[in-house]
Amino acid sequence: MNNFMRSLYSKVATHLAERPVEVRWQLPEQDLGPGGGKVTGVCGREGNKAIIEVAPDLPEEEQYDVFLHELAHARLHADKVYDALTEQRPDFSAPVLQPLRKAVYDEREAEANLQKAVWAIYAKQHAGGSGGRVLRLLALLDMEQ
Repeated sequence: MNNFMRSLYSKVATHLAERPVEVRWQLPEQDLGPGGGKVTGVCGREGNKAIIEVAPDLPEEEQYDVFLHELAHARLHADKVYDALTEQRPDFSAPVLQPLRKAVYDEREAEANLQKAVWAIYAKQHAGGSGGRVLRLLALLDMEQ
């Protein structure tokens, strides 16, 4: 990904999340998601700054989708996740915590998917013409929160 696209994604992230966001194009630390699948993106925080990691080996459209999903977590849930600067990643592997973890996970995923859909629809409607990825990202920069 070139510097222009990295910069554009960063500007969109900070605008939509209404907080500082660092977008990292790297494989997320987690190997498997709760369902056992490959993790393509994660959201965390370092102090007041949200951190989004998106797998760089994804096709461009999938990167865009994962970015919007993780950005939704940054806007909606970043204050609820562990702070990498001051806290250790919580261990939810204890069997007694699994039902609680799944319920919280499912609720947050549903909320993030809804927010992602709102942004994606807005971007598509306001991108004009072909609605390419750059035009959709630029449309999101104009979106009022």
